Amino acid sequence: MQYKFLAIILFFYFLTLFQNSFVSHFAIFGVFPNLVLILFCLLSFFENSHRYFNIFLALTAGFFLDIFSNSFFGVSIFSFIIIYFFIKETIHFLRDISQEYSVIYFILTFIFSIILYGFFFGLFSRFLNHSSLSLFGGYALVAKIAYNLPFAVAGFYLLKRYPIFKNEIR
Repeated sequence: MQYKFLAIILFFYFLTLFQNSFVSHFAIFGVFPNLVLILFCLLSFFENSHRYFNIFLALTAGFFLDIFSNSFFGVSIFSFIIIYFFIKETIHFLRDISQEYSVIYFILTFIFSIILYGFFFGLFSRFLNHSSLSLFGGYALVAKIAYNLPFAVAGFYLLKRYPIFKNEIR
């Protein structure tokens, strides 16, 4: 179990480095894939372990995004914790879903997670920077969804085919 926590920390660290150093060069309309958010949503959607591990995922993913971002510390951590509770409540209501439709529920959950992340990021930026309130971003939101969704769906099918935690993923 201790190796699982260490592996998650190292994986999120290197994924954040990869995202900020390499993936950021492939921006379209100023948007690049948020690999940390994608992995967090995937693990939260599939993970069946105890709540403390999922909170640990939210804290770790948010921490590394906050460390490497130029915004205020804690915005991503707070956003990921809210997204985690949203995903878990959604899965609670969808626990008896058919396996053939699970990708549709994941896509809808992921899209709403992107919207939530952008909403809280914009909300904190508004109150901490005293800038104009741009919560949803119009074209930027559509670009975020269109650019992140193919990576998330590919990750969904990869985790379904090759589960990381064999006895814990549904």
